[in-house]
Amino acid sequence: MTSKIAQADVTPVRQRTQYSCMATSMAMCLNALDHKVTEDEVNAVMGATPLKGAAWEQALACAQHYGCRATLTTP
Repeated sequence: MTSKIAQADVTPVRQRTQYSCMATSMAMCLNALDHKVTEDEVNAVMGATPLKGAAWEQALACAQHYGCRATLTTP
């Protein structure tokens, strides 16, 4: 049996606002994949707003915008 180990070079970043957690997480993921982006750039694509944030669909669309494939998995 072979074991698979996945490891990404993700640099932690503190979100700047209460509603930008999805944008910050996406920016960290994209930076690990060599897309040099900021939280603000990703949020401009994703469209998170105060008191509303961003939906999962917006995160998936943002990943596609940057040429990445993303999958939403729910229990």
